[in-house]
Amino acid sequence: MTSAGFPRLLYVDGFAGPGRYEGGEPGSPLIALRAAVLRKRPLGPSRIEFLFIEERSDRADALQEELAAFNEERPLPSNISYEVRAGRFDAVMTERLDDSKGPSPAIFAFIDPFGYSGLPMTLLHRIARVRHSECLINFAYYSMNRWGNDPAKASTLTEQFGTPDWQEVWGDEAATLELYRLQLKREFRYVCSFQMQDAADRTLYFLAFASNAPKGLSVMKAAMWKADPKSGRVFSDLEDVQPLMLVVPPRPLRELLLNYFRGRGWVSIDDVEEFVRQTIYSEAIHLRNQTLAPMAREKPAVLEVIRPPGARSGFPADTRVRFL
Repeated sequence: MTSAGFPRLLYVDGFAGPGRYEGGEPGSPLIALRAAVLRKRPLGPSRIEFLFIEERSDRADALQEELAAFNEERPLPSNISYEVRAGRFDAVMTERLDDSKGPSPAIFAFIDPFGYSGLPMTLLHRIARVRHSECLINFAYYSMNRWGNDPAKASTLTEQFGTPDWQEVWGDEAATLELYRLQLKREFRYVCSFQMQDAADRTLYFLAFASNAPKGLSVMKAAMWKADPKSGRVFSDLEDVQPLMLVVPPRPLRELLLNYFRGRGWVSIDDVEEFVRQTIYSEAIHLRNQTLAPMAREKPAVLEVIRPPGARSGFPADTRVRFL
């Protein structure tokens, strides 16, 4: 999430951990705080508040010590602050939302649960009601898959999915992810996911990104396509992933556009961008130069373009197009 245009930003790390791993590597709280302090562009007038939530009190204490040491080495600017809270993520976050007075800050929540519990869909519903809110969720498929047949875990999984329908698709990886994506789509305007695999080509987890802002989606998709230039969907620890990947490449964007817009007459470039946002493709990377520009040069014509006064090329705002 960019800080531009928001007077206050609340960055939430829902399962923060002790601050460092056993090998000495910094955990997500230190990485996030360092990124905010060391960013090349200034924050401007925005204030960033970090809320680090950790259920185990001993880990919360260890995290507090790590953050204090970081602050001593590199004092935080006046517009950056942090708080460590010991407790369950759902309970602490609900309390924070309940206690919010006045306009709520924009929220970016990084939610990386240890396993399959602690993230009910009802809480995501609360977060999504904040106008400027985004979540990056570790959907721990591999961990959850071990417990799907345990009746004692059924109610917890129903809370996480927000529906008991998960039982009908359990064991089908693609269908399980699709159900979770559809449930997130009930709460957020935009949802996309990215698959993480281990060196044995097994799915460890999916990163699910949910946002109410087109800009947030655009930034996330750009990162996804940078990690996987072939399909924008998978990262694997396999040394030579391309020949071994069984992921079906997405249908060409040109084909998707023609199938959807052909016969609909003149449409605005904004409508075309919004359609692309609902696909795996990035409207910032793939739409104009990689797809629309070549289509406009095809013979026979498959695309007609009306640009606003003064524009001789490209697809600026107020452009209208017709797919033939």
